[in-house]
Amino acid sequence: MVVDSGVSVARAADIRYADAAHTITYAAVKDPLGGPSVAAQLSGPQGDLQADRIEAVLATAGGHIDRLEAYTNVNVKLDTRTATGDRLTYFSEEERYLMSGGGAKPVKVVESCQETTGKTLIFFKSTDRIIVDGNEEIRTQTKNGAGTVCAATPRAR
Repeated sequence: MVVDSGVSVARAADIRYADAAHTITYAAVKDPLGGPSVAAQLSGPQGDLQADRIEAVLATAGGHIDRLEAYTNVNVKLDTRTATGDRLTYFSEEERYLMSGGGAKPVKVVESCQETTGKTLIFFKSTDRIIVDGNEEIRTQTKNGAGTVCAATPRAR
């Protein structure tokens, strides 16, 4: 599948195409104990997206991706960033990612040694800009040492 400027590969336990809606749905299938057996995944030069369900909405002309929707247990890796949340929408024309947390669980983005949490996250790939908002429900928080060992800053001599 062609997404933006490169070819992407999708994997899922269940793949369905709805011609009238121009939508490809990739879904995980629950195991007998209720957990997902295999997350749906879409990987390519633009990054790696995993979730319980991913919908690729195709443009009516040309067959390219217009929008991506990801639902539940969303994990996206873009360049040096990793973000987790409950819902993600990617708008290909604007190269804009909109991600939100679910319930009391915030959206989280980790980059190098910084972890930022909030209720929603907007990432503009073309300008490399991130906006994290608490939506007046939770505080936006940034902290260092997000579970990784950070390299020490060299001291001036």
